[in-house]
Amino acid sequence: MRQVLSWFCAALGLYLEYQAVRCWLHGQGLAGLAVHLGASLLVALALGQQVRSWGIWAAVMSVTMPGVGALLAVLAWVPGGLRGAAAAETALVMAEFREHTRPLPEPAPPTPQSFEEQMAAHLTTASSLCQSEADARSVRLLADSLTGGADAGRVRRLRALLTDPQSDSYHVAAAKLARLQEHYTVGLYEASQRAQAFPGSVELQAALAEGYVDYLRSGLLDGQFSEFYYGLAVQRFELLAQLQPDEPMWRLRIAELHRRNGRYDEALASCESILQQWPENSEARMRILEIYYYGARRGMGESTRQFVGMLKRLKDEIQPEQIEDPSLQESARWWFRRA
Repeated sequence: MRQVLSWFCAALGLYLEYQAVRCWLHGQGLAGLAVHLGASLLVALALGQQVRSWGIWAAVMSVTMPGVGALLAVLAWVPGGLRGAAAAETALVMAEFREHTRPLPEPAPPTPQSFEEQMAAHLTTASSLCQSEADARSVRLLADSLTGGADAGRVRRLRALLTDPQSDSYHVAAAKLARLQEHYTVGLYEASQRAQAFPGSVELQAALAEGYVDYLRSGLLDGQFSEFYYGLAVQRFELLAQLQPDEPMWRLRIAELHRRNGRYDEALASCESILQQWPENSEARMRILEIYYYGARRGMGESTRQFVGMLKRLKDEIQPEQIEDPSLQESARWWFRRA
């Protein structure tokens, strides 16, 4: 609409400018001046919408020098005005395209993440850490903040400082990590002794199994050590499943451990074995959804398709309040809100 108006004003302005020249040639000075001023306003209106600087200049020239102003209006509007209109239209289209294709804000992913993802999220390079925590005082504050159970993120920040044995930061971090290692190993040793003394005690066996899980999540283990304690935890939960065959919770913990260790096929097999005995177990079905979710985040196409299809189905069949595990319940609410 704006472009059509500009064309109309420009054409009418040039026609009036022609009539003003005719009036002057026939000795009608006042009539020519009035028509000339009207033409100037139309030229300014036409060009000011497309190329503002050229429009103002052409209007001024039209008022002072009618013939030169009209010629300048034509030269300015045809090559420049068309380009200006095309550029304005292109910019509008691109703005609308960006608005419609702008990605939606991505909510924070549900917890718990896999063990490997926790490592990637918390692990910071030693160089960047040394820039912000090189002095021993800040490292002591970081070490003192770790009371009781270890925090994986802070533990890995301390481990990243173990690069320069000559620095004070190295000794502070090493001493704190040594105390944390002692805390976990002594606790596991005592729990293991109690579990061996009473092999039929579900409570003691569960305490030992959870101790292994806490050690895995502490941020102190990597590589073969992580694999070793992961195997011990799985064995202990399998023993608990034998002690309480009618309790699906222990098999669910095994599936969770497999998933955290990146063994999605084994995790799926564990959940499916639960559903064979308890077909309506909500937590087992949500665990399968969780496995597909993390598989999709790793770029597995089949996991993505399974996750989308299963999410739509479970949203209508399961209420988050039916899930006992707090972290999985939180994940369910997050997924269902997005479905």
